[in-house]
Amino acid sequence: MLAASGVVSSGQSIFQYRYDEEPYRLAPGPHLFADWRYVSAGRTLYLGADGKEPAMWGRDSPAGIVPAFLQMPFGVTLRAMPAAHLGPIVANDRPWEHIIGAYSTLIVDEGRFRLWYEVTPPGSEGEINLLCYAESRDGVTWDKPMLDVQPYESSMRTNIVFGGTQTLRGFHGASVFVDPHGPADERFKLVYMGSLTEPAFREFKQKHPESITPIGEAKRNVILAAVSPDGLHWRELSEPLLGHSSDTQTTVYWDKVRERYVGYFRLATTKRAIARAETPDFRSWPAPDLMIWPGNDDDPTDDYYTGGETMYPGSTTAYLAFPSIYRRRIDSTHVTVLSSIDGRVWTTVPGRPVLEPGAPGTWDQGGVFAGIGLVNLPGDRIALPYAGYERPHKFPRFDRLGAIGLAVWPAERLVALEAREEGELYTIPIALAGKRVYLNYETDPDGTIRVELTKSSDPVRGFTLADSLVLIGNEQKRLVTWKGVADLPFTEAVQFRFRLRAARLYSFEVR
Repeated sequence: MLAASGVVSSGQSIFQYRYDEEPYRLAPGPHLFADWRYVSAGRTLYLGADGKEPAMWGRDSPAGIVPAFLQMPFGVTLRAMPAAHLGPIVANDRPWEHIIGAYSTLIVDEGRFRLWYEVTPPGSEGEINLLCYAESRDGVTWDKPMLDVQPYESSMRTNIVFGGTQTLRGFHGASVFVDPHGPADERFKLVYMGSLTEPAFREFKQKHPESITPIGEAKRNVILAAVSPDGLHWRELSEPLLGHSSDTQTTVYWDKVRERYVGYFRLATTKRAIARAETPDFRSWPAPDLMIWPGNDDDPTDDYYTGGETMYPGSTTAYLAFPSIYRRRIDSTHVTVLSSIDGRVWTTVPGRPVLEPGAPGTWDQGGVFAGIGLVNLPGDRIALPYAGYERPHKFPRFDRLGAIGLAVWPAERLVALEAREEGELYTIPIALAGKRVYLNYETDPDGTIRVELTKSSDPVRGFTLADSLVLIGNEQKRLVTWKGVADLPFTEAVQFRFRLRAARLYSFEVR
């Protein structure tokens, strides 16, 4: 996977997110080890016979030089954790649901789990799809309320909330997001792809030349939007957002740090890839730039389909993406996980896919496509919606297909910082956001984890590895203590030193 940065129009985001500051100020919430951002890279030193560092540009050659390595991590790797399959939670059981598409959005809103999913009705070829709605109190048992919002054939008793005859410009690749920046009557926003007539596209290009991509112009495709106060009653915006062909689910959110809307779109060239754009004005977008392209560690037949970009619940900086990767060679899809420090620069988490097609004979044996929206489930679990199919992606679609399920992990356990034998790491200097440290971890029967506080490279008395409670077993939120003491002795910058043996560390939290 190649991650390419897009156009930055409001300053470098590494500074906006304060990654340049030392000590780094922890935001509230869990801090996942989904990348190396919290791990100190250490230092290489060369010491003379007196134990001191000689001058880098001295005149004389010092004798007895020996290397020394300070706070170097060793014996630890990052590994993506596979999800459990739960479902189907939303079955294909309504007359208008000929095919449940790959595009779903899951949101927790005012105590309810809310799901929007796209369907292709009978007799259609996917150009003018329907947006359907379901809701749940526990995230597992779902209801399709009959809303009287949009009819199907002669009946108003449907769970259809948009699409079909409500838009004459097409409806495909939909996603929903809650906009904390917009007015109340536009709290919910819906983004999707359609098309214009040649004269209408020409007129839009004349008004917004910065918003046009070559593939958008070639196909006369545009990205459209609708707004709603409640997520059920939608008003389509008359003007397209941009001229682009994004033939999979488009993801959009409001980035409160950068104070901009951010969008992720499909970019189809010789391979399918993911592009990114940002704007302070939801109704006016620049053409997106390439962000994620299949890399040398991917199969040469891989395409990056849906991106599944999301934020880990309760965090303000843990950007994750779950691209659905289509492998042409075997006509199959799987889902991997990417991590980002700012939503612009992404890295692949090593390890096997987090979601693969189900076992033979199961409802999702043919292929899986990740949707949008990580949510907390009861029972200390985290879930992501996905569409599953009994048949491969390119199989003829002459019969009912598709259902929605959940990819489920224990809370905060999407990626492990793992030491298969002995391993150690120091965090970067951190300005504490609380007085107590909690860890999410798991050890083998012979595994252990110990924690030390370090200040100015020296262990803090009473908070050393020797003082640390030896952590063993499987705990999702365990308080760390040192000889029974839990409260940290100060709030200045500290580093945590983690010593692991046959263990997996998933996250830490200071509160």
